[in-house]
Amino acid sequence: MDDSAILDKPRYFFKYRSITGEPDDEGSNAHRTRDIIEKDRLFWPSPLSFNDPFDCLPANQVNGSKLKRELKVRKTIKKYYPHLTKAQVKAKARISLSIPEKEQVRAMEGSTELWLEKIGICSLSATASNVLMWSHYSDSHKGICIQFETSRYWAPAFSANNLYFEEALPVTYADKRPIFDLSSPMGEQNVLERQFLTKAEYWSYEQEWRLIRNRERPGFQDFPTNCLHSIILGAMISNENEAQVREWNAGRETPATIKRALLDKLTYELEIVPAD
Repeated sequence: MDDSAILDKPRYFFKYRSITGEPDDEGSNAHRTRDIIEKDRLFWPSPLSFNDPFDCLPANQVNGSKLKRELKVRKTIKKYYPHLTKAQVKAKARISLSIPEKEQVRAMEGSTELWLEKIGICSLSATASNVLMWSHYSDSHKGICIQFETSRYWAPAFSANNLYFEEALPVTYADKRPIFDLSSPMGEQNVLERQFLTKAEYWSYEQEWRLIRNRERPGFQDFPTNCLHSIILGAMISNENEAQVREWNAGRETPATIKRALLDKLTYELEIVPAD
C-alpha cells in the first residue's frame, strides 16, 4: 500500500454510541456498545436502516436523445456480448429502449433496494467534539464516543493486520442528489462515490467516513483489538452508566484510556480531557 494513502486519512476515527437498553438484550444500543468494547467488533447495518431517507439513493434518470441512448446501449451490449452480430446488437438495443422511461426508473429503484439489503456500512466520524453528534447518536450526551486509531503506521507494531480502518472512505457533501444516467453504462459512472459516498450538505457537520462491504451481509465485523484507543464519556453520562462502561473496559486484555467530554466554561464547545 502507498504510504501516502495511509497518511491521507485521519489518525483517529470516532464512533458515537448510546448505551440505552439492557446490555443483555441483543440488538439494543447497550448490547452493541458493549460488543465494541468487550468483543472488538462493530455492527455494520444496511443503509436501509439509516436515519437519512436519501442515503445511498441517487436519482435515476434517462438522459439524452433516443439516438444517443441507442448508441450507448449498443456499446454496452457489444462489451458484454461480443459474439453478437451488428444486426443482433441493434435489435437487442431497440428491445431494451422500447421499455418506457418511467418503468426503467422504477425497475432500477426496486433493484437498488434489494441490493442495499445485502450491503453493510460502518459509519465513523473524524471528530469527537461535535455537539450535534453527541446529541443525535450518544443519547443527548449521556452515552459515549469510542476513539479508534486508524492504523499503527506510526508505531513499531505496524502490520497488515492493523489496516482495518484504512479501508475507510470519506463522504462528500452536495446540494443536489447524484444522478445515475440509466442510458449510460454503469461502468462509466462512479457508482461507489455517487451511491455510497455522497450526502446532502446539511450532514457535513458529521465529517463522516465509511467502511463499505458488499461481500458479506450486514452484521458484526471484528476489528484488531489494538485499534481501540480510548473511550470518551459523555458530558451528561450518569454515574451508573459510567460505572457500566468502566466495567466493560476493565475486562479488556489491554483496557482503553478513559476520557471525558466537558462543557466549556465560556463557549458552546466541548473539551475532551483525561477522566479522573
